[in-house]
Amino acid sequence: MSDFVRLRVDLSGLKPLADFGKSLPRTLEKGLRRILIEFGNQVATQFRPGGALRGRSGGLARSWTTRGGAVLESSVKSTGATASIGSKHPAAAIQNYGGTVNSKGKLLAIPVGPAKTAAGVAKHASPREVPGLVFIKTRNGKLLLVKPDMARLKGGVRVSRGSLVTHRTTGTFTTWFVLVDYVMIQPSHYLDRAAEETSLVAGAIIEATAGEEMARLGLMGPVPQFSLPEWTAP
Repeated sequence: MSDFVRLRVDLSGLKPLADFGKSLPRTLEKGLRRILIEFGNQVATQFRPGGALRGRSGGLARSWTTRGGAVLESSVKSTGATASIGSKHPAAAIQNYGGTVNSKGKLLAIPVGPAKTAAGVAKHASPREVPGLVFIKTRNGKLLLVKPDMARLKGGVRVSRGSLVTHRTTGTFTTWFVLVDYVMIQPSHYLDRAAEETSLVAGAIIEATAGEEMARLGLMGPVPQFSLPEWTAP
């Protein structure tokens, strides 16, 4: 299943909108889109201190804003009004629901130490960008990419992963990457928390955008309903 994930908002409690001409549907659509923009703002708060996730590069948070490429869709038909916002960021779903990221033919290189910024963001797209790295295998079987400081390399042993060669070392070295077969991501529920916060103000947003016209038509304010899809990590 794709990593693409979206939040859906439905307006319930409305009579068929076809009974009220074209003006009300347009006004409701405007209100729905404002709710979605507010949801994007609430996602950003989940990366601040006390939120569900630790802020790093900011790419995931931005992906839920229109400037960051979020996909907004709305539909106001005679049978009701719905809208949704979606992120195409590769980590959007798995950071919310959790899951396992498996290696696909090659080991996953997890940056550590000098391979990360102070904010915990990888400095390099690939270990190949870092000159002077060598593979070593620790006594407990871990595979590392390191830079020897005052270490001496003793030969090399070929292992099953293609041309990967590990070395025994003496002296000191600095670890840049840890090589693993998979990484487990714990669920953060950052989208659920953002949706919950947005739901507290959604009614007021609809009231501000469509309340006057609904009052003129004798309508009660609709109750926005939020839903996130079920998702299974591929």
